[in-house]
Amino acid sequence: MELTGFIKKITDTVEKVSKNGNAYQVATLVVETQEKNPNSMAFDLINAQISELTDIGVGNIVKVTYLAHVNEWNGRIFNSFRVVGVERQVVYRDENAAPPATNNISF
Repeated sequence: MELTGFIKKITDTVEKVSKNGNAYQVATLVVETQEKNPNSMAFDLINAQISELTDIGVGNIVKVTYLAHVNEWNGRIFNSFRVVGVERQVVYRDENAAPPATNNISF
């Protein structure tokens, strides 16, 4: 699945422990669409994915490729969206100017 919008927020990294006792890091990437009625989605970034976003920050327009997961815990159902890749989108202002290079990050 894909969503294009601007990065609204990247949360601080949090240390967590899995059911198996393995430690991992997680941060959340919030992207808001640029439609008449904008929508926001929060995406999970795990371990190395977090450091891959150092050159793409808040305010940048990106296309996020992600996987949707559904989990059940204590009788409750939760959705999570895991990032597969982030591609910075380039906004062209001058049609005669050469397009700049894009930053493609695949996880």
